[in-house]
Amino acid sequence: MMKKNMNRLATLALSGMMVFSTAAPVFASSTSVNKTDPNLNVYYGKDEANVGVSANAAGKLETLGNSVSFDKVIRVETDNNEMVDQPDVVWTYGVAGVTNNQKINVGGASESAAFEVGKTKIVDKNNQEMIVLAGQDSQIDTGNSDLKAEFKANSFNLAGTEGSTLKDFKDGVKITFKPSAFATPGVYRFVVTENPATGANSGDVEAMKVNVDGVEKPYQTQRFLDVYVRLKEGSATGEREIYGYVLHSGDTLLANNATGNKHTGDKNSGFDGDGNKTGKRDTPQGYTRYTPRKLKVDKKISGMINKDNLFPFTVNLFHNKAGAVNFDNADLQVKVKMPGATAYTVKKASEIPGLGAKLKDGQSLEIIGLPKTTTYNVKENNNTALTIKSDVRFSEDVAHDVPDTAAVTTEIVAPTHDSTERGGDKSLVQKDSHVAYHNHIDEITPTGVVLTVAPYAMMLAVAGSMGFMFFNRKKEEE
Repeated sequence: MMKKNMNRLATLALSGMMVFSTAAPVFASSTSVNKTDPNLNVYYGKDEANVGVSANAAGKLETLGNSVSFDKVIRVETDNNEMVDQPDVVWTYGVAGVTNNQKINVGGASESAAFEVGKTKIVDKNNQEMIVLAGQDSQIDTGNSDLKAEFKANSFNLAGTEGSTLKDFKDGVKITFKPSAFATPGVYRFVVTENPATGANSGDVEAMKVNVDGVEKPYQTQRFLDVYVRLKEGSATGEREIYGYVLHSGDTLLANNATGNKHTGDKNSGFDGDGNKTGKRDTPQGYTRYTPRKLKVDKKISGMINKDNLFPFTVNLFHNKAGAVNFDNADLQVKVKMPGATAYTVKKASEIPGLGAKLKDGQSLEIIGLPKTTTYNVKENNNTALTIKSDVRFSEDVAHDVPDTAAVTTEIVAPTHDSTERGGDKSLVQKDSHVAYHNHIDEITPTGVVLTVAPYAMMLAVAGSMGFMFFNRKKEEE
């Protein structure tokens, strides 16, 4: 994960929540908040408001410099506690000043209230109000901003301590402003827009809808960004500085919290989704999900084949390169449980075809952490001197054996030959994939007949002599 040297303050959230005087507004301290104020929220279990402020030991609000920041979070959802590698995916963000009558997330239940010049206000719990000013593009220092959240595979050691516990992925976005471009102290509103994901795994992350109070709301790609500007203390020239900011999805009036996205405890945020792994309660803005998949190969041997025979298997992975042994982010780390092993080992996707896995009766090969658009092919080698039958069945449940009632494909595999590759038509988009190979030679029923040349010759001779006697006798009778 890219490490960005930015001022990461509290996780961003709810709007409003400030105390102002007309001449010198004061931003509410995150160390002394009224947690019943609906304009505040508690996020990730923290006992503080998620607002962009920094207070010193004396409780005095400190300057934030020229920049504000937020996290982009990818929530990892899997049915076990195994950590996986990051997908290769990038989001870029646009920032612009708000315009008169502008709404964000237009369309459907997520549409915000419109911003109105000279009318839109913020208000705190003490009913102190301030008009929100329209931010201007000229106030944004794009050249010194970092408007990209980038995630790359193999950016941490999955086999190390970072890979020991399942957690979400996050990367920071920094927006820099020009304080001197703000004409007066006040609250300035901008619009932040998340652009569509790009990168090798852009098709493996999902923008998730949520259901709030029985109403389905689509994933929201936009936020209002309110930037709080004050006169710099001690400045003789009237310099201005940024001392607070809030990202939110709707208006900030206490009376209007039902407009836009009201959801107690989760109203405002950056693009961070929900990090509560116990309850998994979604934020009303939606969230970004990454769901890695598993592939499991089982082996069964019966009949007249030695059950201890180790059959070599080859697994080829494909990602956006179907038809060739190619994985477009070959450095992606996956976890592999080899036959007979009790723990996972970490391999790169490019190393999977050369695993050299050999399976005997009752053994399995398991690969986890695969992006959901991965496809695969599996084949085995008949390294015996026997011609065998190979039955192949599939299921989407890796926790249980593939049932014998599943559709079966049977193939005759000659000695030293490879079986036909299987699995290319299977999808990991919705479910995991489980493939079971059953090698067998049907037992021969004992008959007591030795099939050699001599018995066949004797049988033919007897039949011939009997035929000669029959026809000769019939001729004599005539």
